[in-house]
Amino acid sequence: MPPKIGTSSAHWFARGLMGGFLLMAAINAMSFFVRSRGFGSLLGYAPLPTEAIGFPLEIWNDSKTYRGFIVDYRAMGINLLFALLPGILFGVIGIWLRDKFNRHLLEFEQKEATSKPPSFQFSTQTLLIITSVAAIAVAALSTWRESRITLGAIYLLGPVTLISLAMMPDRIRWYWRALLLVIVAKAMIGIAIISAMSLEIPFDKVMFGIFVSWVPQSVFVAFAITGWLIFQSFRHQQTTAT
Repeated sequence: MPPKIGTSSAHWFARGLMGGFLLMAAINAMSFFVRSRGFGSLLGYAPLPTEAIGFPLEIWNDSKTYRGFIVDYRAMGINLLFALLPGILFGVIGIWLRDKFNRHLLEFEQKEATSKPPSFQFSTQTLLIITSVAAIAVAALSTWRESRITLGAIYLLGPVTLISLAMMPDRIRWYWRALLLVIVAKAMIGIAIISAMSLEIPFDKVMFGIFVSWVPQSVFVAFAITGWLIFQSFRHQQTTAT
């Protein structure tokens, strides 16, 4: 039985294109730290002389307007065209490795279908641990709610935390992992907003900080994991052949 999601060449080429756009989004987010030459304003320090973002062309600058708009849509369109270059390459690779990817998808779906959902029966010890962790988290937030440490930690460690949760043991089904990721991500964003309000950082600034911090980390780690899985698959195939 074939996998439930699309497995044709067109599907894999479209996924490759999406990978190219994600890569360009990550690079554009990273460009903030180069074009702005710092990130102190994201933590509530004095604003930088110039804050800008965009690669290869600048698409936003806090001290400019672009024909009446705050974003240069022409430059944004050109940057999107640059995303086609890696996107087409990834799409061609997806078509080339389509059969291998389809086998992995089928194995994954079969594994998910046969796995048992985790038990949610808590022992007294588990309940005590969860209560202790929650108490420590609340105490830390109360102590550091006006500290830049909390905000900086969320910027820097947020993606690592989410990726670690996504790589939890195989016995936990992806449905529950995804639900846990959404809850934890929303909790971290909420804490970041509370911390920013205490530091008198505008709401849009903290959301911008999460974007330029989280997107590059998440995308590059996802690409690294995907590359490693492809490498492992090729190595396994060569070992089996010999």
